[in-house]
Amino acid sequence: MDAIEHTASPFHLNAVDPDELIKPGINGTVGILKSILKDESTKVKRVVITSSGAAVFRHNPNPTTFTEADWNNQYGLEILEKYEDEGRKNEGPNMEKYRASKTLAERSAWDFVNSPENKPRINYSQVFGANHTLKSPRQLLNTSAALFYNYVAYGAKAAGNDFLANTGVCWTNVRDVAEAHALALEKETAGGERIIVSAGL
Repeated sequence: MDAIEHTASPFHLNAVDPDELIKPGINGTVGILKSILKDESTKVKRVVITSSGAAVFRHNPNPTTFTEADWNNQYGLEILEKYEDEGRKNEGPNMEKYRASKTLAERSAWDFVNSPENKPRINYSQVFGANHTLKSPRQLLNTSAALFYNYVAYGAKAAGNDFLANTGVCWTNVRDVAEAHALALEKETAGGERIIVSAGL
């Protein structure tokens, strides 16, 4: 085995305790790195970790262009800390629990590796494409498909035609994310980089 792609982390908006998302996110990310180091015969030359735009994005009332140099040190983490300080740890917004989990998981990977050569990370925005469940009843949609459906079907209906242009949500096609993962393995220059994959607004 020459390479590993870590692509999975819990994504749903039903967590009560933030640790339902945070602990699996961190443990799964760091766990794969630890397992590589434990195997003395390993031939792994590259690891690609799938993070999220949630680890990049932070709230700003002004139009902002985010780059791979940006980190979400505010949105999610500060909000959850505020709830915890108030003794209401489990009452934080569910999307903030997810954003915090992705930020902390990626940070833990960078912290684990003192020298991050040959360790690119893919930060994708919301991923959609070839989703066969869209023909299912709305209550059966997975979290990603439900978010897309609600933005397009309900957001535009409630807020007018300009809603999708002004909502600030970024999307990407699942095929583009797959290609980015392949290129991150193949391109020598991708080593040690954070790479955002997004089609924009």
